[in-house]
Amino acid sequence: GEYGLRDFDATLVAQWPVRERWSLLARGGVSDTRLTYDEHGVDVNAQAYAFHARARTRTGGLFGIGAVWEFAPQLALRFDVDRRFDIGKTFALDAESNGRFDHVDAYTLSLVWKP
Repeated sequence: GEYGLRDFDATLVAQWPVRERWSLLARGGVSDTRLTYDEHGVDVNAQAYAFHARARTRTGGLFGIGAVWEFAPQLALRFDVDRRFDIGKTFALDAESNGRFDHVDAYTLSLVWKP
């Protein structure tokens, strides 16, 4: 099977300098997620099958932490860990469900350019 997740976030970000070129980040807000699930294969009777669950959209909380390293006057590296809560609907083997996750984590590394 294959899960797909798309989201749109609204967050507040706080940044605290801890050294001359280093800062810590904290983020909190709301995440609107769309979860999809598809599977295909061969059953025990060697018959091909496909299952496509209905996409589910949910709104839940988001929390994140991160760090920023300003290694040049206009460039910085930013590492973030974000957690989205309450994604999907309780799993059942029918077309109305697509799985349920208490949370999904995202790890990102970004190059930031400040003009």
